[in-house]
Amino acid sequence: MISLFEQWFVPQGCTSGPFQYIAATTIALLLTAVGKGGFGGLGALSVPILMMVMPRENTTLAVAMWAPMLIICDLCTLPFYTKECTWRPILLLAPWTTLGLFIGRLGLDWFRQTPEAGVWLKVTIGVLSIGFALSQAARYYVAQRTQKQVEPWTPTWWQAIPFGLTAGVTTMLAHAAGSIFAMFMIPQQLDRRLFVGTSTRYYLIFNTLKIPFFLASSPVTSQGSYITWESLRLIVWMIPLVPVGVFAGNWLNNNFSNRLFNVMVNVLLALTGVWLIYSNWPGLRG
Repeated sequence: MISLFEQWFVPQGCTSGPFQYIAATTIALLLTAVGKGGFGGLGALSVPILMMVMPRENTTLAVAMWAPMLIICDLCTLPFYTKECTWRPILLLAPWTTLGLFIGRLGLDWFRQTPEAGVWLKVTIGVLSIGFALSQAARYYVAQRTQKQVEPWTPTWWQAIPFGLTAGVTTMLAHAAGSIFAMFMIPQQLDRRLFVGTSTRYYLIFNTLKIPFFLASSPVTSQGSYITWESLRLIVWMIPLVPVGVFAGNWLNNNFSNRLFNVMVNVLLALTGVWLIYSNWPGLRG
């Protein structure tokens, strides 16, 4: 039974034992689902955790596996936030995110040939995440000291360009657009449920749009699509866990105040940044 389970649900060349692999993927899936359900920031840890147990010769397998899982999580989250959405941020980001997907697909082909190059993308995202969290903390601290209320930010179309492009590229390369989107959304000071409802629709749209990019053969190399029968087979057993994580995330969202929610998102953003740097910077882990 164990050998049959391994044959169907554990990738060949896995860098850990089957039980360690199942534990890592379960944790990664629950982090993704809880984050999607409304307790944002956790999902960014999922792909780095998966990378720890993926075959060394096929590091892009984790990205291919997680693409359909993200859509399933988004679809399970949407019923909890049927009316909570503001479309302006999505429309501002949409053209630039789409362009970023094209650029990201070309980058993914390059990383497929040079897997070690991908670690620097994660390090960069980690640095940006920490820097943003610290800047937000400083912004609120100064406002409190001067007895001034921090005004919500209303971005323009040109201010959305770097966020949209970076989100498109990073979501193609490592499903790591969460930190970038949070950087764009947090200063707008939306209600927590409006924040999550808007995020859910943005992610669902562009996670779905990513699928044709993952299915297409590479125009640069002779390699085929990223999503294969193997990558789909490896995620079947995880699907029943999705509603559990999404429900937990929605419960956490409903039971935290707006202020505490924003604090937690920033803390999780900073912790995610630390984790990305620690797990990817050469030499830090020996």
